[in-house]
Amino acid sequence: MNGLEKGEIELTDAPANGFFDMLRQNSQEGFLADPMYGDNRDFAGWRLIGFSGPRYNYLTEVTQYGKPYTLPPVGLLGRDGLLVRAV
Repeated sequence: MNGLEKGEIELTDAPANGFFDMLRQNSQEGFLADPMYGDNRDFAGWRLIGFSGPRYNYLTEVTQYGKPYTLPPVGLLGRDGLLVRAV
């Protein structure tokens, strides 16, 4: 990867450093995207950065300063990529 990043490798259809920048950007986006789009399996990227997902209601938790948020991450389709249905 070092050669691509520095532009030392010659590619036929694109500049190497431009290709590397695009590859790095797409990898970051996939690692941090909602799992419903096919990447970030098991919320690995979100767990790494401490993001709990797009929850609709944080009213109680937002006033709990200094306390850890212990609920698992949830995506737009719910946990494990499945819709969470009200019981």
